[in-house]
Amino acid sequence: MEGKLGYQPGLDGLRAIAVTAAVGFHYKWGLAGGWLGVNLFFVISGYLITRLLIDEHAANGRIRLLAFYRRRAARLLPALYVTVAVFIVVGWMVRPEHAAADLRGAMAGLLYFANLDRYFGWSDGAMFGHLWSLSLEEQFYALWPVAFVLLSRRRTRQQIGWIVGAMSGALFVKIAVRAGWWFNLNHLYNGIEGQGMAFLLAGCAWGALNVRGSWLRRAAPIGAAIGLLVAAATLDHRTPATYVAMPLLAAGMLILVSGALRGGPLERLLGCRPLRYVGQRSYGIYLIHAEVRILFDNALASNGPLSFGLSTVALVVTLLLAAASYRWVEQPLRVRLSGPRPLGPTAERSPNLDTTPGQMVVS
Repeated sequence: MEGKLGYQPGLDGLRAIAVTAAVGFHYKWGLAGGWLGVNLFFVISGYLITRLLIDEHAANGRIRLLAFYRRRAARLLPALYVTVAVFIVVGWMVRPEHAAADLRGAMAGLLYFANLDRYFGWSDGAMFGHLWSLSLEEQFYALWPVAFVLLSRRRTRQQIGWIVGAMSGALFVKIAVRAGWWFNLNHLYNGIEGQGMAFLLAGCAWGALNVRGSWLRRAAPIGAAIGLLVAAATLDHRTPATYVAMPLLAAGMLILVSGALRGGPLERLLGCRPLRYVGQRSYGIYLIHAEVRILFDNALASNGPLSFGLSTVALVVTLLLAAASYRWVEQPLRVRLSGPRPLGPTAERSPNLDTTPGQMVVS
């Protein structure tokens, strides 16, 4: 029997790295591959949610799906609703000529179909276009817990991991073929069957297999971290070759997640207080950063994009708003709306999992 996952500070550090890359990409700070921060979020999320499901099944012999969805809603919806409401009003004041497009983007984000809006070319989401990744993730998590429950009736944890891993691999192959033969950026990047889903499935497979061999504790995570840093600085998501390389990128992220866990070689570095602080507020930072940049663009940058100085000010505003959201919206409402803990009153609470983890059982 394996011990419960518990709080993993290194994973909060990885979240900080992921959101920094995504913000740097949107703020045009020379991170051509900063979009990979979103993919790292997908891998972390897939890994943790799968571990959550396995923990609950191991502890209780079943998974309470309604409680699962209630916890997800409590974690995600309050900050999303408040952010969208605030920026719809501010956007109408600062850029009224875009009010209709912003409202459509807001509705697509609130209803979790922003990725499909972009996939079919209906809209780019305007000020809320970055919510496509949250839409894809929530579409997946509407289905994955149900699929896990059905699979767990006849399959061991390892078998589930290999099945989901094979699905991820098949999707990566399909993406590589599609990139080489009929490249369509919207379909490859935003679609339900696109690269984001492949990374989500990879994280789920890793969580089910729980691969943490000794080779992952030494040089491999450090090498993966270096490789992903180079990729974040150089890879352009608009080129077909990038999609051919995605299986390698996913493998590096999986190794990086393992290295960030307790006892891994990167745990102390990634678990330092500044990275933990940013990682715990990464959801709010991601929700808010694009709107702040766009509003600064419209209000202050009349002759082009923001200067580095103004974008730095925009980032400071983003961090302050995200800290306020975390303190007065996310944390209190999450506790109030989540309901009772699923695995007993004496279990340790895990900020990584947004719930209480139980025991892991080796199948």
